Amino acid sequence: MNSLFRTLLLSLLVGLPLAANAELPALDIEYSVSKDGFNLGSNQRTLRKTGDNEYTARAVTKAEGFAALFVSDTVKETSRFRFVDGHIQPLHYRYHKNGKKPETFEVDYDRQAQLLRHSLLDETPPLQKNDQDLMTFQFAMMLDLQQSIRKLEYRIADKKRIEDYTLIPRGEKTFDTAMGKLHTVVMEYYDQKRNRTYTFWCARELDYLPYQTRRLDSDGDTIELKLRRYNGKSL
Repeated sequence: MNSLFRTLLLSLLVGLPLAANAELPALDIEYSVSKDGFNLGSNQRTLRKTGDNEYTARAVTKAEGFAALFVSDTVKETSRFRFVDGHIQPLHYRYHKNGKKPETFEVDYDRQAQLLRHSLLDETPPLQKNDQDLMTFQFAMMLDLQQSIRKLEYRIADKKRIEDYTLIPRGEKTFDTAMGKLHTVVMEYYDQKRNRTYTFWCARELDYLPYQTRRLDSDGDTIELKLRRYNGKSL
């Protein structure tokens, strides 16, 4: 279970709501985290403007309830990025896990040198227009969906690699929530190398924020995040 919780954020790539305008709002969101229907903990996220066209997104994932008896690690993410002309430009991403086996890595998107620098990798490839980190990926996806783009392609740097991702539409689904009905577009990515399927249910009423995210492994195990609080409102 420690290994599962340690890699949770890297596996699911969850994000925050995005508005396609000149400025992004301050946000405070929380997801429940579960494995095969068993509650593991929470993923809390905030977004704040920190400068001219610059923003900082933070995420904290921690165990709760029964799972907290076995998992003491806390995972923290920080992403700095620009929002310019309707486009997300990542600047710096940091991942840190405390506990018995702490882990840290950082990704720097050097806009001056036009290079991607990863603290755990030797390669420093040139930046690409579709580069995103593990948090800004979601912002870019939501913006593209708002613009009716349905085949989404990004290059994302995670802990071990820099890899291309392509998401395709898989229909629509409606959820009944305490905030009313949420009409979602279902987006899917199949990881052929690891035989995993990632599914995102992106709600139109929340600027295509994923209401639910699921990873399905080849052995049938599922890891799921589900929105339970949105700017102080419970779902």
